[in-house]
Amino acid sequence: MSEWKSISGLDKNNPEDMAIIRELKRFNWGAFCLNWIWGACNGVFDKFIVCFVLWLLLMILIVFYINMYLVKLAFAGFVAAAIYCGMNGNLWAYEAKKVTDFQKFIKVQKNWAKAAAIVLIIIVLFVIASIVYVSYMVSSVFSPSGRGELMLKPLIKTLVKQEKYSTLKTGSDVAAFLLSAQNEDSKNFVPYGATGIKYEKNSAKGRNMAIVFTFYKEEKCSIEEKNCYVYYYESLNGQELQPKSKAYYGDDGKIKIVGIEAKK
Repeated sequence: MSEWKSISGLDKNNPEDMAIIRELKRFNWGAFCLNWIWGACNGVFDKFIVCFVLWLLLMILIVFYINMYLVKLAFAGFVAAAIYCGMNGNLWAYEAKKVTDFQKFIKVQKNWAKAAAIVLIIIVLFVIASIVYVSYMVSSVFSPSGRGELMLKPLIKTLVKQEKYSTLKTGSDVAAFLLSAQNEDSKNFVPYGATGIKYEKNSAKGRNMAIVFTFYKEEKCSIEEKNCYVYYYESLNGQELQPKSKAYYGDDGKIKIVGIEAKK
């Protein structure tokens, strides 16, 4: 092709022009995956305005977690728009660039496709990693051991930030204070002995889970001196409470958790 021909000017009866038409109708993976970035680099950003707006809206909804239904709606709209752009990308770029060297044009678009493939692989790996991470977190939250340790950390951090914390002298003072505070981290607990608090819950499937924290405290708490600590116990379905870990904590809210081997 020595001179540019518009799409309407391509002759369907000319084998060379027909080959160009077939290539232009191919799906452009660069336009699909890299979307408005591809559009900006290929001089057709105006064609991707809808994609850009939906992408921007999606990022805002995700970052600020405004509404999951709106996230799904925006994502569906973005994907639909991206598919449309992928179907028409070659045609738009060809017209915008007024291509005279068609082979070079195709080579450039293949490079965009390779870049798109790399991005797509990264996205897939990120999604897989996210699913694995979320699955791990969910299993941790719903397993007694995981839930207990997840509850313990904010419990201690909340405790040491309280104004009355400095007046607490013993483990029984700590337990009584947490029970009386009734904040988000302690409102579901009940007393357990002189120095402990207990959390118990029945799942929808009828499983019973019990978690117990017992406290020991000296006036000044330090992880290095190991003079303040919490024993964490758990039981499932009415079984005997078993010690699972011991957590040392300091007045700065730092926590060091040490596992305890189960009884054999």
